[in-house]
Parts: sequence; structure tokens; C-alpha cells
Amino acid sequence: MEHVIYGMQKAELMIFSLYMLQMNKWFLDPRRPVTGGPQEEGLMPYIPELRISPHDMITYNQTLPRVSAIYTAPTGLESACVVLVYGLDLFYTRMFPSKMFDVLKDDFDHYLIGGAVLALAVAALITRKLAQKKALKQAWK
Repeated sequence: MEHVIYGMQKAELMIFSLYMLQMNKWFLDPRRPVTGGPQEEGLMPYIPELRISPHDMITYNQTLPRVSAIYTAPTGLESACVVLVYGLDLFYTRMFPSKMFDVLKDDFDHYLIGGAVLALAVAALITRKLAQKKALKQAWK
């Protein structure tokens, strides 16, 4: 799945067999080490079977029989894309392969940021006035 605007999210594979599954591309890397040495590269250690997490099921445990096509498209957010599966049924969802890294959390303190910006603006105005007074004093010397 490469439908992103700037390419900042990790690559995911979409696998379909009655269920839609998103899987990290690193799971299928043939260089996965048998030993734990080269894990600095971010390679997953080798295991003979792929462990599928229930959180990776995009279709939320709903089967989609006789699928005709699967479409993906980017959204306004870099961390999201939309997926449309159609055939006998329609299924539409948003996917966040790299989590929602470009969305503010619900508990984000907007007032604190606004207050900090306002305080910096006031400090800039005060220092501007002080600099003008100092320049005027030096001009009269």
C-alpha cells in the first residue's frame, strides 16, 4: 500500500482471503535474522509461522465473500488512507499503518500553547520597545 502523500508512514501489505489483513512489510523480509544480532536494522527475528494480531484485521472479523476489487486512496492526513472493498458487499474504512502521528491527542492543552504564544508575542513587543529606547539614547550621546 503506497497511497500516501509524502511517504512518511511505514509500508504495509494488505492481504485478502475472506478477511482483510494489514501486515508490516518487514515480516516478509527474507533477511530476517535467525539470531538476534542485526536487530539494529529493525529486522524482525525469524519465526517459522507469522503471528497475526487481531488488531491487524481491517475487516473487524466480518467476512467479505466474492470481492471484485480493492481500492486505496490517500487522505488529507499523511498517517491515514482509505480502503474500499467491493463485490457482493461494500466495505469502507480508514487505515492508520503508522498510528495517528499527525493528529493531536484529545487531551492536548490548547490553552497552554496559546498562552505561551501570547507571552512570547508580548515579550517580543516589550524587547522591541526597549531596543528602540536604547538606540535613541545612544543616538543622543
